[in-house]
Amino acid sequence: MARPILTRMTAATKASLVALIVIVLALSLGIQAAGIPATDVPYDIEASSNLEAGIDFFQSGRFEDAIRAFSRAIESEPEWPEVCEVYTWLGYAYLCRGWTSEAEKAYSESLDRTTDSALRLRALLALGQLHLDDGNYDKAVSMFLDALRVCSEKEKAIVKTLIGIANYEAGKTFVAKEMFQEVLGEFPHDPVPDYYVQLIEYAEKKKSVLFPTKPQLGRKGAAAKKTGQGAPDLRGVVLVNSGAKYTMTPHVSLTLGTETDVLLEGFFLSAGDDSFRWHNWQSMNIEWILRGEEDGAKKINVVYYTEDFDQTAIADTSIALDRRPPWGSFGINDGEKYTNNTLVRLNFSVYDKLSGVAGICLSNDGMAWTDWMTYRSSIYNWQLPPGDGTKKVYARVHDGAGNISGVITSAIQLDTTPPLLWFINLKHLSPTSVEITWMTDEDCDSAVEFRLDTDRRQTVTVRDDKLTTHHVICLEDLKPSTKYRFKAVSRDLAGNLSVSREYSFVTKAQNEK
Repeated sequence: MARPILTRMTAATKASLVALIVIVLALSLGIQAAGIPATDVPYDIEASSNLEAGIDFFQSGRFEDAIRAFSRAIESEPEWPEVCEVYTWLGYAYLCRGWTSEAEKAYSESLDRTTDSALRLRALLALGQLHLDDGNYDKAVSMFLDALRVCSEKEKAIVKTLIGIANYEAGKTFVAKEMFQEVLGEFPHDPVPDYYVQLIEYAEKKKSVLFPTKPQLGRKGAAAKKTGQGAPDLRGVVLVNSGAKYTMTPHVSLTLGTETDVLLEGFFLSAGDDSFRWHNWQSMNIEWILRGEEDGAKKINVVYYTEDFDQTAIADTSIALDRRPPWGSFGINDGEKYTNNTLVRLNFSVYDKLSGVAGICLSNDGMAWTDWMTYRSSIYNWQLPPGDGTKKVYARVHDGAGNISGVITSAIQLDTTPPLLWFINLKHLSPTSVEITWMTDEDCDSAVEFRLDTDRRQTVTVRDDKLTTHHVICLEDLKPSTKYRFKAVSRDLAGNLSVSREYSFVTKAQNEK
């Protein structure tokens, strides 16, 4: 039966776009990621219009909208002749969102309903790879063997490569190597089976060779024809999250294609490890999940296959997976406990292992926050709220991947009130010495500034840095029978200074007791 809608859309999706379109779409993905709402396309009651809307959503990277449209197409006409292909699209949309159980159901439904060999092949390859991801290697191989029975001659290399991958991941490296070599016997420049043969041989050589050659994808010429005749100008392109350097989630968006306007059949994708998976060319935008438990750089390799399977192109890029937020602490005024100024300096010691500390925001109450600012290790003139007492400053930082730290805090005692001085007395007055005492209402240091009554320019200061509320300063080496003037001075822990009014005393005569 003819499939006019799907034939037209499939041909359109197979067309590889030039680099300019790749960049434009990448920018459009960035707009979508920024939260700019897209115009909703109204759903019709006709399955065909829902299908077309779903494909449009899918190709623009709006997978959840695509899922809704495909589901609506199935609900509106469950016995529609094209429903098998709708299930295939639905399965791939689920797969791109990482909803593997739903993807398996959709592909299984397509497989059960269709007699079309192309749709059966697509469903079998998808189901086999889902079993592969779950570690069900026997089921995966069984699916791939079924696929081998329905595929065309030109598609056998892909199916056999997947059989080899399933055996390799199951630990059956001898069987896997034989299958990869069988593919290379017909297509010696196919990068994927060649790479797996290198992996197997590298593991073998490591046992006896000190420095074996590490595997290299595309060592025989990434863009060469499989027949080995010439090297066409075919270059692959892949962007992750519109070209971002970091991601805080393994779920990423890929923008795929080639710089050359050529029809593509599909691609092998490895996202973060050596596990390649096959994708039929349906859209230049897909979502995928990076593999591996550890954070760090994740390399993404893509091997594109042209529609006639006679050319390949390799593209690679990397993105750093960073799921750990920054951590650290900060101090106020280099860790001082007190301040008498509402303008303070904040000193941060914050760290991030991968993407670096990028931004910071601050608060005086933990509720009202500043906008995000570029991170600096020192922030000067941060304004504390008025009023004496304990002042707490709150901070949050984020790294280059977007991970936001928990709230970190630091506190300082704001004290703008000078100490009170009272009970200033003279004790033990003698011809050459005197003891001056006073009290304060808080712990302070002690100092006395004194001078000769007749000399206003020369002042002597005697200081005691001990913090106390009871102050005693002894003035010695004074002149007998001489008048002196003095002031008592105390500074509290916050630096507030109090100076008494000027007092005077006369030392005793030399022979006076």
